[in-house]
Amino acid sequence: SKPLTLNISHHQITNSLGMEISKEKIIDIFTRLDFKVSDKDSTLEVTVPSYRTTKDISCKADLIEEIG
Repeated sequence: SKPLTLNISHHQITNSLGMEISKEKIIDIFTRLDFKVSDKDSTLEVTVPSYRTTKDISCKADLIEEIG
């Protein structure tokens, strides 16, 4: 199956959580949770681990929840 990749901005994450978190910290959290992350200027391209795509990660809100 094709991996699930979602694009989300640093601003979307911090705005939704209502707190400032550095982009580096966000990337670190995703990486430690086994996500693959590419930093494309103002957008993070996040690839969800295959074992999570059928369970609990399907949209940007799920990514924000992981950081929260």
